[in-house]
Amino acid sequence: MGLSLKPVTQTRAKAVNLLQELGQSAVGVREWVVTESLDSRKGDVIVENGLFENQAAFEEFRASEAHLEAGKFMQEIADWLVGDYLEHQK
Repeated sequence: MGLSLKPVTQTRAKAVNLLQELGQSAVGVREWVVTESLDSRKGDVIVENGLFENQAAFEEFRASEAHLEAGKFMQEIADWLVGDYLEHQK
């Protein structure tokens, strides 16, 4: 997910902390990264990338209260792009 923060927001640190906590509290997370984009020309962009053990873990996360609350907060401060996909097994 890429979050582009709306102008004049003072909540970057809160957004980053919320996203980090979201990944730490989720069950079935294999990898969770929250970082700022390397290209500052695009403004304040936070990148969150989560890898789940399986689709069931992802669906549980997506329906969780923590995810819903984080979504509500981000909706107020950011525009975002989201891409969900299944990783191909080798």
